[in-house]
Amino acid sequence: AQWNIAKTKRLLDFLFERQSEAGEGFSFKLKTFNAASDHLATAPPAKGGAKDGKSCQSKYTWLKGINDIIQKIKDHTGWGPWSDEHGAGITPSTSDSWDKFVPHYPKAKPFHNDGWPFLEKMERLIPYKPKGTNVYCPARGRITGVVLDEHEKAEEDDKVQERFGSEEWDLERLAKDVAQDSDMDTNPEVSFSFVILT
Repeated sequence: AQWNIAKTKRLLDFLFERQSEAGEGFSFKLKTFNAASDHLATAPPAKGGAKDGKSCQSKYTWLKGINDIIQKIKDHTGWGPWSDEHGAGITPSTSDSWDKFVPHYPKAKPFHNDGWPFLEKMERLIPYKPKGTNVYCPARGRITGVVLDEHEKAEEDDKVQERFGSEEWDLERLAKDVAQDSDMDTNPEVSFSFVILT
């Protein structure tokens, strides 16, 4: 099936109206895509004929993949803020960094200096949820935060551990402190119980 911009936006608008039917990972069941196919059939046919439920599902999966790539582009520091018109906005001074990024994410290549007409609708349908915390990233534009894949998250955790360290809980001292606080309680009518799990 061939999809034009109008049909694709119509599909995304329909899925947004059915957002409550989305499951984990913002995916929909085939039943929803079959309904989307019926909805698309009410509009003038695009080149390539009618889109069945499987075709709608396949298109949405592809759109999600591109959206994920663009979120990675937006999270990258050192490039200009994402532009719906000029994409990553790569300049001669940032092209080396881009050239290192693209081999890891080949689908990013078209967005070197071009935007994507479906990004706004995809971000409305799939809200951005940062996996990292307390991260400031000015390149994201409208949305702040950084998405880290599992490898990046592990590296970030290692950096935090190296910088701040982590002390083991001293359970005996904690038990003594709790007992001391309980002894200092001057209200006989109030009692507390503490359980320390090891």
